[in-house]
Amino acid sequence: IVTRMFFVLFLKQSLQMNLQVTLYNASRAARTDQWTNQDWVEILSLLGLLLTTFSELLDALILGMSFWSLRKAVIKKVMDIGNDEIYARPAQVDIDDHTDPKQNTQFVEVLRKTYKGSDLKEWYR
Repeated sequence: IVTRMFFVLFLKQSLQMNLQVTLYNASRAARTDQWTNQDWVEILSLLGLLLTTFSELLDALILGMSFWSLRKAVIKKVMDIGNDEIYARPAQVDIDDHTDPKQNTQFVEVLRKTYKGSDLKEWYR
């Protein structure tokens, strides 16, 4: 998200705004004190860029507020789970004599039968 904000706000918006202002100043200097319809079009173009920039900033603010709200809800839920309370039971895979030897069952060895609240709190830190 930070990379997107950097590219959108800095590289696209800021550099485009800088280019528009520079072109406006150059064309205005060439005309010397005469207001024409071209001036209003250029000013509208700059205002459009400002509106787009403010829209991106508002999107970033909403995204940040949503992230913090979700983070607080997750922290609250994690802290509400008791240390001895079971919060997850992975799917069980039985390995017996009838299991096909070609079947990849290596992942089963790392699974535990239950995960408790203390495990979740330890992993969440």
